[in-house]
Amino acid sequence: MRVSLEIAPRLPLWALRILSYLAEKVGFESVWLSEHYFNRSSIVAATYLLSHLRRLSVGVGVLNPYATHPVLMAQVAASLTEVSPSRVMLCVGAGDVSALEALGYFRRDPVRAVGNCVRTIRELLSGKALNGGLRLDFRAASGVPVYVAAQGPKMLELAGEVGDGVLINSANMPYLRESVSLVRSSAARTGRSVFVEAELLVSVHKDVKKALKTVKPYVAVILAGSSVGFARKLGLDEELLSRLRQLVRAGRWLEVQEAVPDDVASALSVSGDPRDFAAAVEELPIEVLDGLVLGGPIGPNPRPAIVEVHRALASVIARGARSAP
Repeated sequence: MRVSLEIAPRLPLWALRILSYLAEKVGFESVWLSEHYFNRSSIVAATYLLSHLRRLSVGVGVLNPYATHPVLMAQVAASLTEVSPSRVMLCVGAGDVSALEALGYFRRDPVRAVGNCVRTIRELLSGKALNGGLRLDFRAASGVPVYVAAQGPKMLELAGEVGDGVLINSANMPYLRESVSLVRSSAARTGRSVFVEAELLVSVHKDVKKALKTVKPYVAVILAGSSVGFARKLGLDEELLSRLRQLVRAGRWLEVQEAVPDDVASALSVSGDPRDFAAAVEELPIEVLDGLVLGGPIGPNPRPAIVEVHRALASVIARGARSAP
């Protein structure tokens, strides 16, 4: 079982480096740098970390084909392999609706757009020239696994068809086994093998209320990009969903913490003290997964929380899994 850490580059690069050093020291195998347009660039952060870390793989994503052209994604991935060969990963997804609209982009046919994007990246990284003169005039120093970030059924099926790996969105945690089954079945139809990882929002602290409060802004971001149908499954009415979208877009995080119901935050995250975290992970369908990606705040105090969550995962890691791409 591969265990990875996801870090949002909202912190200064030197702080990201400290957290990544700690993750490397305690035994995490990779770090994903999430892309949020109002934080630091995940691409710049990946370049910085790959230059300083000795062992950890570093993933860039989730990038989307509306704000970033597939050729630019391939260019970034290939360039990063020159910084550190064989330690670069890339993840593509449909992007957050609210953030894209704020930037003036509109999502159209996301499943098709993501599928075409992944295929284009893979062809360019293999050295092919495409119609219209699209190409890379240099070769990557190593292969780059291309992951698909997926939540809805159609995107999960696409991930099985085209992805080297899939990051199943943490919003799917209540439906994780079903989501994994969709990916596996889709991959089997095309004779492919896909590395399946579940992304979990995590907040660990001895004060359970503090842990839950800390994770709520991350939960709100997920909800802001979710469909009305999904919100209804969680018991959220459309009025509250609309308010959360407004608050997230405005960055009014204190109000977000007041607006997100405790039960919804608990449903979409693993939050509590270290023992709560260990018990919750044991209840996940670990046997159908190849990896876990621990994201979100990790805890109100992330450094001790990183140590605590990795220690709590010892029995899960020991079970082993297939090799990552």
